Amino acid sequence: MSRYNIKFLFLTLLISMFLGCVRQSYRTKRFSVEQEKQKTKYVQENKHSELAFVVKNISNKTLYVTCFSYIKKKMLEHWRWDKSEIYKIEPNEDTMINIDTITIKYDRESIYGSLAIFEDEEEATNSTYELLKEQNRIDLPRLYKLKNNIVQIGTEKYGFHGDIFYLDIDREKPIVSKAISLNFDVENQTSNNLYICCFLYQRKNDMPIWQFDKTDVKLLPNNEKITININKFKNELVRKDIIAYLGVFNENNSEEAEKATYELLKPENKFALGELTKIKNKTVNLEKEKYGQSGTFIDFSIK
Repeated sequence: MSRYNIKFLFLTLLISMFLGCVRQSYRTKRFSVEQEKQKTKYVQENKHSELAFVVKNISNKTLYVTCFSYIKKKMLEHWRWDKSEIYKIEPNEDTMINIDTITIKYDRESIYGSLAIFEDEEEATNSTYELLKEQNRIDLPRLYKLKNNIVQIGTEKYGFHGDIFYLDIDREKPIVSKAISLNFDVENQTSNNLYICCFLYQRKNDMPIWQFDKTDVKLLPNNEKITININKFKNELVRKDIIAYLGVFNENNSEEAEKATYELLKPENKFALGELTKIKNKTVNLEKEKYGQSGTFIDFSIK
């Protein structure tokens, strides 16, 4: 083989090796770009798959909070109750409640749950959804709707139960709607002083369940009129369905009035006023009536 042929063969080999390296470099670069795209896509999808939400303690108590979620983690698994970690939240502090990531959109948007709230850490640790007491549980809307919002936990008094927990949602993008006052007056024409309050069957703020709420107990002297102040409701669908009941107690039963709950009201202390929107800005007039051997009783009219 001539020297010329050897040089030509060597040069061809070098060119082939160079072109091979260029092609390999291109494939590696293209693979890296595709890999980065897949990674970015996964991160974006995973971001939407997160169900974590923030809980803030607006009460004056140290709380231990966990979330029970009815969940299906993977495609072939069954639905079951799952429990998050226990979170200690001091007054006016907040924390992120972490829920398992669910990548399947339909399953993720079907998950609902309940917050379990305790003042004792051991009780929180030993809790299961099936054995939760009603006073320790607040039902939540579907969890994906809580994303980017803050779930606030506070306390309020409800009759003999004392302090009960309530939930409010501080929305990142508040629903803009006009709040309408639902106040009404009560006039006493019974010849006796009375203690009165109002029980409302309502869905308070963003709570997903309907329940009874109680206004402050007030002394209403005979021949006087007072206003029952009702929280303003922005949601028209909720507002129009609120049902009101008036609680009426004799002057010597002030403690009974304070401890009263709707569920344990005696018939003689309960007056069904109907839909709250139909009595707003009107006056509920209380009068005494006589009915045969039954004697006198209190009746009402709305003017």
